Amino acid sequence: MSRNALLFLLFFIVGCVNPNSSVIKIGLNSWPGYELLYTAKQLGLYEKYGLNVEVIEFGSLSDAKIALQRGHIDLMASTLTEVITAYTEAGIQAKIIFSTDYSNGPDMILSKSDRLSKGTRIALETGSLGVFMLGMALRKYELQLEDVKVVPSDLSKMTSLMELNKIDAAITYEPYATNMRKKIKGLHNIFDSSEIPNMVIDVVSARKEILEKHPNLRDQLLTVWDEAILKLKENPDEIIKIMASREKIEINEFKEMMNGLVLLSKDEQSKIDFKKALEINIDTLYKLKDIDKKPEPSLFLIE
Repeated sequence: MSRNALLFLLFFIVGCVNPNSSVIKIGLNSWPGYELLYTAKQLGLYEKYGLNVEVIEFGSLSDAKIALQRGHIDLMASTLTEVITAYTEAGIQAKIIFSTDYSNGPDMILSKSDRLSKGTRIALETGSLGVFMLGMALRKYELQLEDVKVVPSDLSKMTSLMELNKIDAAITYEPYATNMRKKIKGLHNIFDSSEIPNMVIDVVSARKEILEKHPNLRDQLLTVWDEAILKLKENPDEIIKIMASREKIEINEFKEMMNGLVLLSKDEQSKIDFKKALEINIDTLYKLKDIDKKPEPSLFLIE
C-alpha cells in the first residue's frame, strides 16, 4: 500500500469515528422490572437516541454491584440498597438517574412456617436488598436481629438450602420465588413488598464520572425507557413474549409477576420521594449493622 493510500485510509477511519459513540455498559440481573432495559436493546432504541449501550447480565443484585464497584460496568439496575452499599463498601458514588419501577409484592420472604420467629434460619444476600427486607420484616414481627440466624447466600442457592433443611426461610424475589415454590410445596409468604409501599424502589444509577462524561445521558435514557413502556402498552403480547423468554419462564407466569410491579414513565418519576426512601434504607441498614456509617442521601441524587 502506498503512503498516500495509507494516509487516505487513516483519515477515512478517523472521520468515521463518532466521538460520542463510546460504549456505555449497563448491568442488570433477572427481575421483571428491568426487562424493558434489555428489550430496548433488542428493539434498537438505544441506537435510535444516540446511545451505544451494551447490556451485561448478572446472576444477582450483588454481582451487578460488585461489577460497578470494580469499574466493569458504568450503570446498574438495582434497588436503593445496592446504590448505598456500593458507596459504603468501596466509595463508589453512583447517582440515581431514574426509577424503573417500585415493587408491590414480588420481593418476599418465603418460609416453611407461617411467621418469622425466634431461631428462624433465614437466607439473604448480604449488602443487598435482602438486608432491607429483613429489617422491615423484623419490625413487623417485633423481633431483633439477634433473634434470627442469618445465612448469607446467593439467590440461586436458596432453593437447594431449603430442600436440604439448612434454612427455614429465604428472602427472595421473582423469578426466583416462583421457581422455589415449584420445587418446594407448602411455603408461606410471610412478608412482601406490598406491605411497605413505595419503599422497594428499582433504579438505574450511574457512576458519577460517567454522568460528567455524558451530560445528556439521563435525558437520553429516560427517552429510551419511555418509548419501551409505550411499546409494551401498544404490543403487550409481543413484548412480554420477549421478556418472558429471557427470564426463561412461562408467559402467563411473567404476566402475573408484572401485576406486582408499577412501571414508572418519565412523567411519573415525581411519584417517588427518593430522599425519603434513601433515608429509610440508610437508617435500616445502619441499625442492622450492614453499614458502619450513614451517608447523606444527597450523595446519590442528581442536583
